[in-house]
Amino acid sequence: AGPAGLAAAHDLAAVGFEVEILEAFDEPGGMLLYGIPEFRLPRDVVQKEIDGILRLGVILKTGVKVGRDVSLEELLERHDAVMIAAGCYTALEAGVEGEDLPGVLSGLDFVIEVNSGGRPKVGKKTVVLGAGFTAFDCARLALRLGAEDVQICLRRTEADLQVTADEVEEAKNEGVKIRGLTISNRIIGSGRVEGVEFSRTRPAGLRPDGRRRVEAIPDSEFVLAADTVIVAIGHGTEP
Repeated sequence: AGPAGLAAAHDLAAVGFEVEILEAFDEPGGMLLYGIPEFRLPRDVVQKEIDGILRLGVILKTGVKVGRDVSLEELLERHDAVMIAAGCYTALEAGVEGEDLPGVLSGLDFVIEVNSGGRPKVGKKTVVLGAGFTAFDCARLALRLGAEDVQICLRRTEADLQVTADEVEEAKNEGVKIRGLTISNRIIGSGRVEGVEFSRTRPAGLRPDGRRRVEAIPDSEFVLAADTVIVAIGHGTEP
């Protein structure tokens, strides 16, 4: 019952199909509800959209996880077709030393926990690794949870960001600092996170997709002190 599943259910029901949605979470909406903070997407907007879809006769069952509560084979026996729109809920890892230290958080899990009513603990100095919407959401949420110094560290430059200009401006207005042309080498700490070692980067031409390529500058290492590191470099599927 995320964006893709809801959209498909709407279009299919509108032309006469009987549609049933199975949702693993307790509430429908998927990333609209759990993956985006309320300050960026008000919950009443999401609920109105969902209510409009359900009024078409779509059946919604929440708290049902395929593979745990029902098998794909059972669904295929009971239905003419099955569409898999399970979303991307597996957070990618940075793959650097120290990522398993206490105080290092997954960006996607961090946002989901907040949107589920939790209040994950963040330190006064928070470093966010990533350059997408989730990274900016994490930075703004960290401020709301009590962090005093929040920095988003980018491999490229601020001009290369693919988030909207409004998002960047709002984050800055709230106090988020953006540090470009850096790449993380390792997360430092004894018992828990104490900082991140970075190398400075420089532009190195363009990639085939047109985005800027960067390379680490030799002997340019420096350390940013941090008591919380949020890794928000993307997410993938859980096959």
